[in-house]
Amino acid sequence: MDDDVGGYNFGINQILLLGEWGTQDAEIVATHASTVPANTTITLSAATNYAHNAGTKVYRLRYNRVVIYHDATAKNANTTAPDTTIATLTLQPNKFILSVADTTQTTGFYFARYNDSVNTVNSLYTDALTFGGWPTTRVGHAIEYALQKNKTNFTDEITRPYCYNEINSCLKYIKGKQVRWDEYIISNGILGQSVRGTHRYALSGLATEIYDNDSNRSIIAVRVGDDSNLIYKDPEEWEGDILGDTKFTQVTSTGAVGATSLNIDNSYDFDDSGSVNVYVSGTSYNITYTGVTRSATAGVLTGVPASGTGSITVSIAADTWVWQDEEEGEPKWFTIRNQNIEVWPLPDGSHDNMNITMDYETIATEIDTDGDTLDVTQSYPVKYWLSAKIRAVKDNNGIIRQDDTDWILFRETTNDLIRTKRSAFRHPMMPKINTIRY
Repeated sequence: MDDDVGGYNFGINQILLLGEWGTQDAEIVATHASTVPANTTITLSAATNYAHNAGTKVYRLRYNRVVIYHDATAKNANTTAPDTTIATLTLQPNKFILSVADTTQTTGFYFARYNDSVNTVNSLYTDALTFGGWPTTRVGHAIEYALQKNKTNFTDEITRPYCYNEINSCLKYIKGKQVRWDEYIISNGILGQSVRGTHRYALSGLATEIYDNDSNRSIIAVRVGDDSNLIYKDPEEWEGDILGDTKFTQVTSTGAVGATSLNIDNSYDFDDSGSVNVYVSGTSYNITYTGVTRSATAGVLTGVPASGTGSITVSIAADTWVWQDEEEGEPKWFTIRNQNIEVWPLPDGSHDNMNITMDYETIATEIDTDGDTLDVTQSYPVKYWLSAKIRAVKDNNGIIRQDDTDWILFRETTNDLIRTKRSAFRHPMMPKINTIRY
């Protein structure tokens, strides 16, 4: 056959679609097994069934068949293959939907995957589809509802990725309306381990993302080891009421043993002379100095003795915390700022290397397949949201009509969830009058 693209990017044993999908004379063919396309000619493995005019588009396809399977359990089919092959269907370009009637099964789960019969290559399996259709808590059910409600199928605008994106937007919207949904609460999540001389720990240390990592909005409780829950303090109170006169910064370059100066970050608040403490591998070291080079980013403590009392007797790595007038002991308070948790007092030797555990709220888990389960009892709001969004794309240039029936149902079911679903955790609140908490 002749093709105006010159045969480039085509090769042997490939699957081609001649014409547009859904048209009567479109067909799927294979290229020849040994004759390589050259110049403007692609040799096929067999004659075409239809005549194709000049200008007919030619597309490469990855697969030409779909295989349906069955298994008694909803296993991960990509790890353990399903037990039974139900049918192998050849793709038909003049049809958008292929179906098979299975009269042998009455329970269990179905799977499917694409197949390239020319090269014997398969795609990954789909998620398990329950006999009788998707359960109401699965993403596939919401998509089927929304498409059927709008009497449509997938189009150039309404695609499966579009539906996934809209469902994720809906989940994020609902999650933001009420932070503490029981389904999103993680108990005893391990942030990391306490380190003597360290008060700041990145919230990114948690495997699951916190919904709001810039405040205590998503934090239910924080503990160090098996001690009691820490008491939350607002960042406004932290510097004055908790840290008080404590000065701290970090080492900017390695402090060598016997060095007579120590390079630090911000040195403005430190005394003109005196001593500081650093903590290395769980041990406290006191370093004396007689002068300070003031800088916001390149401070220096000078006059450090080369040996004896107050000297640097251990290598001090960059970014080690440097303290003056600090307090050590059992941590009692915490605050959240700049995506970090800070605890106070500093963990002392008896609270070093203990788990820092948290009870907290996670973000809404994104979905990306039909078989994904909706995290909370939000299957009805999700399908109403998606149905209204699809209708807006079809009929109103993507703009939601506020009198749309599904949009009204979405708002009502979401409000019902917020009104009736309360977290089992207690959240004591303090009244604030004229900026004073009582």
